[in-house]
Amino acid sequence: MWGLGRDRFDALKSSDNLPSPSGVALRLMELTSDADAPVSEIIALLNTDPASIGRLLKMANSAVYGRPRPAVAVTPDVLLSIGIRALRQVVLAFSLLANHRQGNCREFDYEGFWAHSLVRALVCQRLASQINVIPAAELFTFGLLARIGELGLASLFSLEYSEVLKVRADLPGRIDLEQKTFGFTSPMLSAAMLADWGMPALFTSVLLPREPGPVTANPRAVRIRDSLELAEGLAATLLGSTDKNAVTDGLAALLPVASALGLDNEKLVALSQDMHEDWATWSKTFELAVRPFNVITSSDLANAATVTAKVMSVLVVADEGGEREFLEEQLLASGYTVLFAVNGPECVRVIQESAPDMLIVDATMSAADGLTLVATLRNTQACECMYIVMLTHPKDKDQSLKAVEAGADDFLIKPVESATLQARLSSGKHTLLTRCNLTAERDRLRSDIEQLSAFHLEALEAALTDQLTGLYNRRHAIRRLTELWSQSNRVGRHLSVIVMDIDHFKQVNDRYGHATGDGVLKHFAQILRNHSRLPDLVCRIGGEEFLLILPDTTLDGARQHADRIRKACESICMEIGGATISITASFGVAEKTLDLPGYEELLDAADQALLTAKRQGRNQVVAWGPSCGPSPS
Repeated sequence: MWGLGRDRFDALKSSDNLPSPSGVALRLMELTSDADAPVSEIIALLNTDPASIGRLLKMANSAVYGRPRPAVAVTPDVLLSIGIRALRQVVLAFSLLANHRQGNCREFDYEGFWAHSLVRALVCQRLASQINVIPAAELFTFGLLARIGELGLASLFSLEYSEVLKVRADLPGRIDLEQKTFGFTSPMLSAAMLADWGMPALFTSVLLPREPGPVTANPRAVRIRDSLELAEGLAATLLGSTDKNAVTDGLAALLPVASALGLDNEKLVALSQDMHEDWATWSKTFELAVRPFNVITSSDLANAATVTAKVMSVLVVADEGGEREFLEEQLLASGYTVLFAVNGPECVRVIQESAPDMLIVDATMSAADGLTLVATLRNTQACECMYIVMLTHPKDKDQSLKAVEAGADDFLIKPVESATLQARLSSGKHTLLTRCNLTAERDRLRSDIEQLSAFHLEALEAALTDQLTGLYNRRHAIRRLTELWSQSNRVGRHLSVIVMDIDHFKQVNDRYGHATGDGVLKHFAQILRNHSRLPDLVCRIGGEEFLLILPDTTLDGARQHADRIRKACESICMEIGGATISITASFGVAEKTLDLPGYEELLDAADQALLTAKRQGRNQVVAWGPSCGPSPS
């Protein structure tokens, strides 16, 4: 019976310790075993249990059924909308939840088990309309009882299962220990119990590991499995740690499954928000404590997508043996690329060849001193931003402190626990992404230049700068503005631009000649440099046209900045080619807003403001708005 023999299951069942339906649920299962059971008898039986009636009406009136008006009694119409087979399963599930709220297994969190199960069931119910292959009530019941085998083990073997939970809290490790301890696993028991209660094989088949064959190839089974996996993960994320890294990792694991079910980010956010209301309502129905929920936002999903897209590699520097094999198993299962080394020279070679993202180094190895190795690596440019975790000995209390002093980001005390390892990896992944993003934003251009030869450096400077003024040219201005636009979208920072023209510049060329005109352009460029901050980007984008890009600057701040430059221009007299020349300039200012779909429209808005400044008499600053003409499109 799905990995659990019939004789063994019958023996477990005969012990009378296995969770089982009672009361109305048991009588309903007996009554509906006859396909021709009169609906009137079913309703009469249900009416003997007001609690069941209330729960069924709550389900029938939920949004997934789309009733035109609320049902106030269990009628043939209500039963038809739920379905007789689904009705059996729903009442069974309600009976189990109501009657098995506590037990003797000290390490088993009964309240937490049912809270998690109920959220999983509510997600499944909402997903029923998405996958469109299973009635909502049946998928709800399946979600609620999918891990009933855990409750079964807690009831059958309270002492032994308590010890299992003490040793391995993580699901994969716990299932392995269940097999060693009992000869079967909780998923096997779940499948057997649900089959015994009449749950179709289409459901029970997906509770066990994926195996090639006709059952797992069934498209409906695949959709049910994906729905259960998404519901399981979303329940764990919603009810789990409030740490943002943990939430991001949880969502990252769900994105491929959500995509397979046709859920985009908007639908996934809506689904998680629906759970808040559903959970609050249903938890009161079953008198479960209303636990705090994590709020899932579009930003969380965007961060999760970044984590999902990045496949990280981990170099394990340790002696061959059990600890290394355990690390390899855990890392591979978590989707990391795994590399190995047993000493310092081999570690350096692998780093040079493969550039891993993380390092896990044993402090005590037969062929190397891990502490010395980490200290040496930290002084190299290749390992400056690498995330390093050190394995330390449990009896050497000073070793962990020495590991951090040597340059390790974190440490793990041997023997390594799976849950602790996953926490360190999660922290490392987010730290690495943060470091990479900061480094890329801060030194993108500088690092490019430093890696080029003198020849390439000269070519790059020529490509990115204006030869006359030494300012950045239009090509680099657009490139950098594109990057800042994307950054602003990601983190919600302000972004403004100033477009400016030297007033009547053609008259300078006509009266004094182009050489003098070039001198004016150089002087104006220097004024811009003198009045610009370090993050600002000053560019010459045309003959007498200049652009100033201002990150983290509001429209009002940009306008004030432009006015300071304007006043500096009109207060300076330049001696060029024997002539004394005074100049003024006009300025158009615009800030990135929701009305502007792209950076091109931002530049168009600033240009509109500049034209308005010229029409109004020049030598002034105009901020883009309705008075500047039509909105850029």
